[in-house]
Amino acid sequence: MYTNAKAIKKLTFRRKNSGSIQFKEIIPAIILTFACLSEMQPTSQSTPKQLQLAWVCFAGVCFLWGTTYLGIRVGVETFPPLFFSLIRLVISGILFLTAFVLKHSLRTVPVKLVAGHALAGGLLFSMGNGLVTIAEVHISSSLAAIISSLIPVWIVLLNLVLNRSERPNAGVVAGTLLGVAGIIIIFGGQVGFDRAEVLNGSILMFIAGLGWAGGSILIKKLKPELPVTGAAAFQMLGGGFILLPFSLLTEDWGTIDPNARSLMALAYLISFGSILAYICFLYAMRHLSVTVVSMYAYINPIIALILGWLLLSEPLSPKILVGVIVTLSGVLLVNNNFKRKD
Repeated sequence: MYTNAKAIKKLTFRRKNSGSIQFKEIIPAIILTFACLSEMQPTSQSTPKQLQLAWVCFAGVCFLWGTTYLGIRVGVETFPPLFFSLIRLVISGILFLTAFVLKHSLRTVPVKLVAGHALAGGLLFSMGNGLVTIAEVHISSSLAAIISSLIPVWIVLLNLVLNRSERPNAGVVAGTLLGVAGIIIIFGGQVGFDRAEVLNGSILMFIAGLGWAGGSILIKKLKPELPVTGAAAFQMLGGGFILLPFSLLTEDWGTIDPNARSLMALAYLISFGSILAYICFLYAMRHLSVTVVSMYAYINPIIALILGWLLLSEPLSPKILVGVIVTLSGVLLVNNNFKRKD
């Protein structure tokens, strides 16, 4: 496993100073990742190496999902939002399922476990990503980033009721609220509420965040009896098929007229946003606290800001830098307090 992981790292970082990633490099990245994960079997206790890899995966989630806000926004320019979500999920789920059946038999997977992962996929992708995609038709990515940053808050609140093993202490709660404050400092001045549709989009984002939080906790509670590829397959296919009837009833597929720009956004979201990033997310969830992993919601918009500064020459004001420091301080506070609890 570690040989393949090193190959992925080499492929990913060798382009550090050589410009943008070419589309032809996506396929070998996916192949190497699947090769690595075919050997990733869940364990009851994390080893030091597994914890190190989990933190690398967490960093990958923070970076990759930080780039998806723009991809979604571009995709819904020509695709109906629910259709855009479900086609992304179904294609990704089929790829994950293919990787799973190459190594394992579907007959050995309990139906109850499949149903549990499908339900988690419904919360994460149908209620979570699906509503985010609809909301981004009506609201800016900045406002979406602010409301998405509440996901760790929902997780903390739900853990108070549902998950005694991860009930937060005062430090965790303080760090979570500090992270929200940092995101508001960064994006607060960019948000306008002058249109009714902004309110509707914001409500959808709140519901989506609650769905993602609930799905994250459910994943943590499911017995890790499946390799990562199998878990991702059933979750994504479950989420995609739940979205299907809603898309058929509310959207006109006959008006779909994608252009090269939206197709590239779809390809990117499938390859990196759904496959590579979700592999990292599931692996991190198996070896780190769900509240710690949820801190990605604070770091994603910061990554988007940094990329805009590096690639698009967008300004970084002192106010934004203060917000970044406050947000990262909140993340560190949560992490340190969970380490203390452990």
